[in-house]
Amino acid sequence: RKASTKYEEGIVIEQKTAAGEKVDKDTMIKVVVSSGLEGEEIPVPDVAGMNEDEARKALINAGFSTDLITTTYEFSDDVDSGYTIGTDPSAGAKATAEATVTIKVSKGPKKPDKVEVPNIVGKSESEAKSMISSAGLNVSGSSSEYSSSVSEGYVISQSLSSGSKVEPGSSMSY
Repeated sequence: RKASTKYEEGIVIEQKTAAGEKVDKDTMIKVVVSSGLEGEEIPVPDVAGMNEDEARKALINAGFSTDLITTTYEFSDDVDSGYTIGTDPSAGAKATAEATVTIKVSKGPKKPDKVEVPNIVGKSESEAKSMISSAGLNVSGSSSEYSSSVSEGYVISQSLSSGSKVEPGSSMSY
C-alpha cells in the first residue's frame, strides 16, 4: 500500500508486470494499492461530451493543475470525434490538485481495415463474383470482349489491381 495523489483508497495504482506482457499460468502479479489520497481531495468533474478545451477548463476550475492535465485520443463508436469520452481518474472519483488527470478524447469510430483485392483474371464469372464478395468488395458490373487467349465466360481483366488494398465495400468490375 502506498499513498496516492490520484487514486482513492483500495484502487490499484501500479503493477510490477507491464500490461500485455505474457506470463506463465499461476504467475503472481505484484500490484501497489492506494492507501488513500495524500493532500486536499477534489472530486473529478464529469466532462464527458465536452470538447477538449471545455473539459480542460472544467478540470482547471475544479482545482486541478494545468501542467498535470494530459490528453489521450482513442476510438469510440459512441462519442463523436473531438469530444470527451471521460477522464482518468473517472468522474466523481476524488483526487488531489497534484494528480495527473487524463482527458480521453474520441477519434470517432475505428475505420475497418482495408481488404486485399483478389486476382480474378482467368476465373469463371461465378467464381470471380464469389471471390469479390468473399473479399468484402462489391461487383459493379461486367463487360464482354473477345480474347484469343482466354475461353468464353472467363475473366480477362479487372478494374482494381490484384493485391492492392482498398476500403471494404469498394466496387470492382471485370
